Amino acid sequence: MLAQVSASMRATHRSGSAMAKKRYAPEEVARVLAEIDTAETIAAVCRKYGVSKATIYRWRKQEASPAEPALTAPQGRQLEGAATGDLNSMQTKLRELEAENDRLKEIVASQLVEIDILQDALRDEGTW
Repeated sequence: MLAQVSASMRATHRSGSAMAKKRYAPEEVARVLAEIDTAETIAAVCRKYGVSKATIYRWRKQEASPAEPALTAPQGRQLEGAATGDLNSMQTKLRELEAENDRLKEIVASQLVEIDILQDALRDEGTW
């Protein structure tokens, strides 16, 4: 079984040497990442499945930060049209909201400084 999985994850070049596939199914990626937790070294897993360390680290990073999931069609083709436009509009909206949030934080900070100044003035007068 293990040999079948390993063989299914590698493509063979005409000369017979193993060459890594260009794309992996999400199930295959999950299987490799799950094995990393139990393997002695990442290098061993890389050799076993015929993938580079950089690919493993990229997969781990993508798994750890699914904040912006890739929009792909079931066959792995990039989505076009409305879905891509929706993603672009969502990213634009996010940037606008982040800018507004930063602006509001600056306003709150300046108001806190003003409050501190007024409280100090009242303390000095003895009315606070």
